Amino acid sequence: MNEPKNPFTTLLVMLAGILAVAALALWAESSNKSAHLQGLDNGLRHAALSIGNDVVDSIEMADVVLLGLTGEIKAYGGVDQVGTRLDHIIAELSKHAPDLRNIHVIGKDGHLIATTVTNADMHRTFADRAYFQYHATTASDEPLLGSPIVSRLSGEHIVTITKRLNDPSGAFAGVVVAHLAIDRFNTLLERYMSAFGSASAVVVHTDGTLLAATSEFADRIGKKVSLPPVQADLQDQLSTPVTTRAWSLDDRSRRTASFASSHPPVSITLGILQDSIAQEWAYDSRDRWFIGIALMVAAVALSLRWYRQAKLHHASMTTLRQREQELQLLADASGDLIERLSVDGVREYVSAAAVDVLGCRPVDLVGTRVFDHLAREDRLTTTEKFVDFKRDGSEINRVVSRYIRPDGSEAWLETTLTRLEAHGILRGFVAITRDVTRRKLRHDELDALANTDTLTGLANRRAFDTALTTRLQAARDNATPLSLLIIDVDRFKLYNDTYGHASGDDCLKAVATATRSAVRRDDFVARYGGEEFAVLLERADADAARATAEKIRRTIASLRYPHERNLPWGYATISIGTATTGTDEITPDTAHMLFNAADAALYRAKGSGRNRVQSDDGTNDDTDAGKVVNV
Repeated sequence: MNEPKNPFTTLLVMLAGILAVAALALWAESSNKSAHLQGLDNGLRHAALSIGNDVVDSIEMADVVLLGLTGEIKAYGGVDQVGTRLDHIIAELSKHAPDLRNIHVIGKDGHLIATTVTNADMHRTFADRAYFQYHATTASDEPLLGSPIVSRLSGEHIVTITKRLNDPSGAFAGVVVAHLAIDRFNTLLERYMSAFGSASAVVVHTDGTLLAATSEFADRIGKKVSLPPVQADLQDQLSTPVTTRAWSLDDRSRRTASFASSHPPVSITLGILQDSIAQEWAYDSRDRWFIGIALMVAAVALSLRWYRQAKLHHASMTTLRQREQELQLLADASGDLIERLSVDGVREYVSAAAVDVLGCRPVDLVGTRVFDHLAREDRLTTTEKFVDFKRDGSEINRVVSRYIRPDGSEAWLETTLTRLEAHGILRGFVAITRDVTRRKLRHDELDALANTDTLTGLANRRAFDTALTTRLQAARDNATPLSLLIIDVDRFKLYNDTYGHASGDDCLKAVATATRSAVRRDDFVARYGGEEFAVLLERADADAARATAEKIRRTIASLRYPHERNLPWGYATISIGTATTGTDEITPDTAHMLFNAADAALYRAKGSGRNRVQSDDGTNDDTDAGKVVNV
């Protein structure tokens, strides 16, 4: 009995355990906070990387469109040579960059030559734009990312990506301009940051100009801002540190992550207000602390309740131990093995009879499971019966199983179980076991004699009838076909008349051995009577049955067992009738019908010339294959 000796000591241990759980909860809360912050940092890194890739992709696609446009113009020999085809070219190119708002081509005098803006004022000049003046005075043909401006044609807030046009001599010939809508970037930032609560994001040109921002900083777009420097050309954006720092935009401290690119020259900075992180954590942990304190109070109350009932429990256990001592005295005087088992089947007491029944000393068995050393074939079944008895108290009249003794010998044991309960609670079992090996072996010997044909060693007709019923039931339960073969040795009466009954017995033995060798190990072969044999084929349809029957026929014929009166062959042959039942055809009359069908097929096989296979469905009646009689 593993019962507490002192309830008060156990109560102190329980209270100490509750305090330990409280300390563990504090440590877990601290760990959870660190994990939450780590998860938040990872989320910021991924968001910065995703936004950065999206922004860079949009700008780079505009670069590609401008490169394609300047290439087309160059291929035509310059702006003056493209003519009316230019409008078509920029319209086609704009389809490949859905983030672009518009594309313009501006001549060297600053006036529009072509644009995707409908009904645009073609006389408007753009010579005063900073990007126009830059390209007019700078020979570089690299794309230029501009600052946010208001489009003179559409009225939208845009960011320009521009590229210089040269005439064939290399002189300045104008500018191609692509517009990216600032609203698109602002929406992108708002969408990503909505998942973080009080979060902000900005896109900044490397010259310090604010290109896009979430709503709280939208009024600063286009102006110079001062943010902590961001490292450019990062090798691994996801490994960059997330830091806590104040933003100069509003002097508020934020948990900050960044993304930087040198081409195009932009950086993205994300931040979550430090105050909001603390407030969110406090809000989330408040519920956990409330539940934790409530659970601790409940645990203390339950511990006190347990303490009040401990003495009553000890009194019950004392009574139970007294009964166990009485049981032990009776058990030691019994020739049967008596054991006390725990609810899990572990031996707690073993009587002296264990030496005779199990071949082990009682002291060596205490602490082992009652299922140990059972034969593997019986272990699962015995365990399942034990579990059923433990669960619902179902009566076990007898459990017979094989036990492997330490010396390797096998014993058949018969065991009965009795439940031990106290105040309605299951405390264990009493198992009474006796050795029934002699009785079991004698029973098996008599059973084998009753079901075995003494001449051939095959199952006899009695065993066949039982097997047919059992296997039909299995075929119905498993929804699988079952086939029956009936085999008859051709002209066997003439064989006995010619060679004598002793030789006839030898012939039947040879047929039995060959038949057994030609089928699967699980197939059932029986001598039905006289020179007739029967074979049951599980999971075999009509085609498989015919194939197996033909294999048996050929195997017997290949023996060339002399039978001079079995013409035209001159050696022993067999005829076989087959029948198959479908999975939806099994009724109480199926066994009789299946046997009659196979027997009728056998009759047709013998009437059609012998040494052949016939099926109940008529297969092989008129086929060349069915008429092949020589091997």
